[in-house]
Amino acid sequence: MAKNAADLTAGARKNGNHKNGTAKPGLRFGRYFTPEASHAYDLIEWERRTAAITGAFVAVTDAIARLVKTGALPGSPIRDCVAAISVGMVGNRPVLDLNYVEDSTAEVDMNVVMTGAGAFVEVQGTAEQTPFSKARLDELLVLAGDGIARLVGLQRRALEARGDKRFTL
Repeated sequence: MAKNAADLTAGARKNGNHKNGTAKPGLRFGRYFTPEASHAYDLIEWERRTAAITGAFVAVTDAIARLVKTGALPGSPIRDCVAAISVGMVGNRPVLDLNYVEDSTAEVDMNVVMTGAGAFVEVQGTAEQTPFSKARLDELLVLAGDGIARLVGLQRRALEARGDKRFTL
């Protein structure tokens, strides 16, 4: 596995995907982060998915701000933040941002994606052993909404620190 950028560059040279004149036509990528005979989808840890969605919003907003600054885009298409978090019932108690152990023993496991304004983008939930009530669902959605509101606050703070005032939230 590649440990740093130099390892990636060496791997690119080995695979004929480098600017030194040895490049073969088309794009070729070596396997750097997953073992042979495996698919990256099978190796994903789902609690990382929510972190990836939340962090990706900041990265995409940053990239769009640069495109606007250089004139490549006339304005930002971003209208609101997007963040995600997991919630569940573990030991008959609601838990926000489940870790692996909690997720693997949860009676109910949910991923929730929302906008900064509180609108739902995605709700995915599973009763692992026993069905759960609408009241329990509502309780978990409120908990997820509170967690996402905190994440959106962190996203806004990160973007403001970069000076991105391209959209009003």
